[in-house]
Amino acid sequence: MLQQRASIRERLMNIDFVASDTSINTGSYRIWICDLTLTLRELGHSVTINSNSKDSSDVIICSKKDSNKVAKFKSKYPNKKIGVINPSASSKTKADFIIVGSVEEACSFSLYKNVFLYPLIERMYNKKFIKSHLDEDEFIVGFHGHVQHLTKFDPYLKNALTALDLECDLRLLIVTSNENFDWKVGKPKVKNIELVKWTFETASKQISRMDVGVVPNTTDLKPSGSIDTSMDLGLYDSDYMLRFKNKSNAGRAFVFMQLGIPVITDLTPSNLHLLGGMDCGYVATDTNGWLKALRELRVSSKRNEIAINAKKKFSELYDCHEWGKRLIKNIEDVKCLNI
Repeated sequence: MLQQRASIRERLMNIDFVASDTSINTGSYRIWICDLTLTLRELGHSVTINSNSKDSSDVIICSKKDSNKVAKFKSKYPNKKIGVINPSASSKTKADFIIVGSVEEACSFSLYKNVFLYPLIERMYNKKFIKSHLDEDEFIVGFHGHVQHLTKFDPYLKNALTALDLECDLRLLIVTSNENFDWKVGKPKVKNIELVKWTFETASKQISRMDVGVVPNTTDLKPSGSIDTSMDLGLYDSDYMLRFKNKSNAGRAFVFMQLGIPVITDLTPSNLHLLGGMDCGYVATDTNGWLKALRELRVSSKRNEIAINAKKKFSELYDCHEWGKRLIKNIEDVKCLNI
């Protein structure tokens, strides 16, 4: 009976998203509002975007760029629950709950009681069939994402690609929002580098050209000289010393897995959820690691094996409807328990 009541209660949820930026090319809007709205509607909920009337809504959720409106909505609608998506780490929001895209980000909001995870699952890449890899003369290694991440090629991925370019007919394909970016930091010495503009209409096609996807994110802070060590404190010269943003997530790796492109990532924590079993992709921390993985993935049968494993694992762990149900349950708890 309790389960039946819970199901009925969930189907009655009325949510209004507030988004001043409704461009489908904006990732946070595309994933957490446009895609999530479709998912929640498919689960039976009433969901609107920028509704003229908030009176009928149970919950109002502000986009990342509209987090400054939370206080206004809290004042105007004191009986409604107000959420915010992915606010800046320095913000002091009064929202009743926060939606984040990774465990790393959730940890940075530990001050707040209600922080809910909804991963960066992009419905535009959810294709039934994945790429079938064949042996070709040209080996295409690809990157997609913001140009800022290109600096993270430095130094290890840069060195690995420079070495690989001497071994095979290599093409480095970069799919990014600024195809005219003057890439300096982290740029490898590769003869064929192609920068392509990311668009909603062509992104899947361009990324599917790739044989392997690379996802650099961390910055190595380990000095080239000696570091302090201590047996008593458990500090060794083999320790990792990495820096990464609190908003780090596995979203870029997800896209490769959804399309059937085997992926190599660094030690960013969210990546390990899918790659920790070492059968769905590769994790690299230095030049040798990146180069070893790239060499193994030059074999098309290996690429197909990894791609199939990764797609299966992603589908099992990151079904948008299951995560949508979790989010609704969390929001219901805030509403009903007034937490």
